[in-house]
Amino acid sequence: MYSPVNKKGHVNEFGIREVFFLILWYMHMGEREESSMTTANPYDKAYELARALQNSDEMKGLQTSWHKASQHPDHRRILEQYRQIAGEVQALQMQGRKPRQEMMNELNRLMDEIRSDPQLFQYMEAEVRVGQLMTDIMRILGEPLQEIHKQRAVD
Repeated sequence: MYSPVNKKGHVNEFGIREVFFLILWYMHMGEREESSMTTANPYDKAYELARALQNSDEMKGLQTSWHKASQHPDHRRILEQYRQIAGEVQALQMQGRKPRQEMMNELNRLMDEIRSDPQLFQYMEAEVRVGQLMTDIMRILGEPLQEIHKQRAVD
């Protein structure tokens, strides 16, 4: 394509033909700049989403309730035990295996302790809200893949 600038970076002298190409060149450059500005980089958007999550009411509520709950060593211990046992139970269930009754009893005992303490319960509620937010976001992020699979099924 014709360039109105020579190798030394100086503007060429123009005739009617050159003016026409100059207009096309500027239009082309403008389209390139505009399209590169409007094309969304998924990684940039992901970082933008992470910042939005960090500033969300749900995440701020989780952070505040964690700060309150974790100041007490017993609370921290209860939450860590709960997470560990709940993770083990979930892993076993995902493998199609049934958790031992002792494990389930301990999990229920920890849940009772969490429910009986307002700070722990508030923290767990905040964790559930963040979990729901993350689930909703993952559903939204998965929609382009679902559309592709819907199109494949139709084809």
